[in-house]
Amino acid sequence: MTLPDTKYDNESLRSHPILRHFPTLLHRWHGGRARLYNLTDSHRSLTIRVEKTDVIGNLQLTFSPVHICGPVEWSPANLEVKLNADGHYVIYDAEADVTIISDGGIEIAENVQPVF
Repeated sequence: MTLPDTKYDNESLRSHPILRHFPTLLHRWHGGRARLYNLTDSHRSLTIRVEKTDVIGNLQLTFSPVHICGPVEWSPANLEVKLNADGHYVIYDAEADVTIISDGGIEIAENVQPVF
């Protein structure tokens, strides 16, 4: 799958007010198991949760998807987040052939309840 053109490279994202912490957090959870959760239509929201075997905690990304392509669960996860030319967030994992485009905000958090 060809990813949408991105507006910024990883270095440029370090100064982005929302995305600057994403590379560090995403790298910390690299290799975990990712799953799609809580797809809702009323307020169009989707959550990706990443967990690792033998590691207590999780990483959770929540956003407003307009395009979803890929499996609902995959491992090992290697998620990245960038902006496309339209200013939409592109959440993708090239190895797992996952691409999700969000036209709203995006949130990232660690150790969201319930923590296993």
